[in-house]
Amino acid sequence: MPHGCLKVHTIDLITIATYFAFMLALGFLFRKQVTDVSEYFRGGGKLLWWMSGTSAFITTFSAWTFTGAAGKAYEDGFPVVIIFVANSLSYFLCARFLAARFRQLRVDSPLEAYKKRYGRINEQFNLWIYFVASLLPGGITLVAVSVFISAILGWDLQLTIVATGTAVLVITMTGGAWAVIASDYMQAMLIVAITLVAGWQAISIMGGIMPIIEQFPAENIVTGNGVNHSFIFVLWVLATLVQRLHDVNNLDASIRFIAAKDSQHSKKAALFAGCLFAFASLIWFLPPMVSAIKFPDLASMYPTLNNPSEAAYLAFVDNLMPVGMLGLLVAAMFAATMSSMDSALNGGAGRLIKCAYKPLLRPRASDRELLVAGRFATLVLGILQIYIAVVISRIEGVSLFNLMLGFLGLFGLPLIIPGIMSFLIRRTPDWSAWSTVAFGFFVSWLAIRFNGQWLSDVLDWPLTAREAGDMNLVITYAAHLTLTLGWFLLTLLFYKPLSAHRQQEVDNYYRDFDTPLVSPEGVDDNDNMQRRRLGMMTAAFGALTCLLVLAGSEAGRVWVFLGCGGFLLTVGGLLVYFSRTRTTVFGLEAQGSGDL
Repeated sequence: MPHGCLKVHTIDLITIATYFAFMLALGFLFRKQVTDVSEYFRGGGKLLWWMSGTSAFITTFSAWTFTGAAGKAYEDGFPVVIIFVANSLSYFLCARFLAARFRQLRVDSPLEAYKKRYGRINEQFNLWIYFVASLLPGGITLVAVSVFISAILGWDLQLTIVATGTAVLVITMTGGAWAVIASDYMQAMLIVAITLVAGWQAISIMGGIMPIIEQFPAENIVTGNGVNHSFIFVLWVLATLVQRLHDVNNLDASIRFIAAKDSQHSKKAALFAGCLFAFASLIWFLPPMVSAIKFPDLASMYPTLNNPSEAAYLAFVDNLMPVGMLGLLVAAMFAATMSSMDSALNGGAGRLIKCAYKPLLRPRASDRELLVAGRFATLVLGILQIYIAVVISRIEGVSLFNLMLGFLGLFGLPLIIPGIMSFLIRRTPDWSAWSTVAFGFFVSWLAIRFNGQWLSDVLDWPLTAREAGDMNLVITYAAHLTLTLGWFLLTLLFYKPLSAHRQQEVDNYYRDFDTPLVSPEGVDDNDNMQRRRLGMMTAAFGALTCLLVLAGSEAGRVWVFLGCGGFLLTVGGLLVYFSRTRTTVFGLEAQGSGDL
């Protein structure tokens, strides 16, 4: 896209460059914390609730939310809010039932828990399937942010993908899980700040929320466009809820809770993530809906984008907010992309080192050797993810919204059904896990073959393109919840007593799962280190954001940047203040004494 398509100013470019520098600094700031593989892959299990919670939130949020989900809000309005509400409910349920138990598994990676429950064969099967399947989501989010960075900077899209992916890779390799989760925290705070000011700006421009609802150009404000059969919309809502529930509450997604300080910190982290999504569900969707009212022809505004509706949030900030906000938005999009990509890189490398390199190749490897191998594995995975993103970017007319949801349904669900069922059913043959995944891929093929369009043709039942796409998701989840889950339950009929060794592993799995883990009473130096470093970085970026009020004289500039920067400055200042005391924050750092 030509550089002149956007109102890019020098201050926007300076803001983007400053944020990149802050993220790179985080990697070096936490590099000394990485002394062994446990520190590299899960922060040594020492993270406070607010770090783990914001990391869980931002990893789920992703840059896809600013692009694919924003495009959905632009086209259909309120239906996209269902995804945010479902995320919030999913984290609240996780806090109630699973978050603490994830930490109680006392492992460095989810696959270690998978091995305890289902044995080494299933561990290796899941490892290599996950290795392949985990690369696509990271590639999708990398494409999502690179499309807009390339538009703003006037760079070639493939060059932007390589440059952005490389920046994420350097940060992840330098600081490991500490840098990943610390950057997730800063990213989450920036996104919350931008969501606040952009949502309020949307309300101010339109004179309230009701004018947005009344003027939004949709056939139906509840269901959006292209829905002739309301029951299909209801089925889509149910499928979306199921999809978000299983995406949050499974072993593979447990890494942020595994990294928490103890059981209570894990529980509070899930609650915090749920609250952040509840907040986002109230106002995040307003800016792209205003774009639909003010800019009905995004295709002419952004002619080189494959799916112009995915520029809805960008159009709002570019045209309806002061100079400098565009740079902050790109920083936030980069932040959201980084949270998804660096989590996949760090988690994938952790699985390879802990479940393949050490047990199969170098069982006597030292911690230093494993740390070096972990960084090399991160490098390889990062290069592969960048390559996949380049391939996706060359596909004409691909919808990032549908591609992400389709992937999660077709490939994500078969992989995590055994992990979810491991919490509920304690007596299954080991082969139930790998056979369920294999059968689930066959079910995914059936769902692709007998999709919404096939149903429409067979029943001579006209469906709009929107309804056909929604039915694809419904059919996929209905098939897995009946056939794939049914296969797992069928294997219970073939259960036989395990060997003494395997039974001991399974017993240990459930003993740990049920046994609360508590940290020593009070606040330690590591707690205050987390507060101090993150507080100083957040406050510094907040102060620089406040200075953007000096870059122009547009109406609203003062409140926009003082509001955004002031939020960051306040949060950072509070963390620095608490780091200088031995007091707890909301009483959550004092849990009693116990075994870590």
